[in-house]
Amino acid sequence: MTEKITVTVTGRCGSGKTTIADLLYEFLTDKGFTTTQIEFEELDEARRAQYKDQRIQAVKEHVMIVVEEKQALRSGFIKW
Repeated sequence: MTEKITVTVTGRCGSGKTTIADLLYEFLTDKGFTTTQIEFEELDEARRAQYKDQRIQAVKEHVMIVVEEKQALRSGFIKW
């Protein structure tokens, strides 16, 4: 059985969610992980690639990223 980890990037509109998701996807793919990216962004790939450096810089200047780990309940576990 293959384990599955889902990473969800949350934030307000324009906060850099798509940029962070794109960078995380690229990083994991480059490291050899099997990854899938679900996109809800309206920008097409060409525009996203064109403005990538500006998007990254904007996120660096205005956003603090908090990484939080949460463990899902084990199957068969009864919560009292």
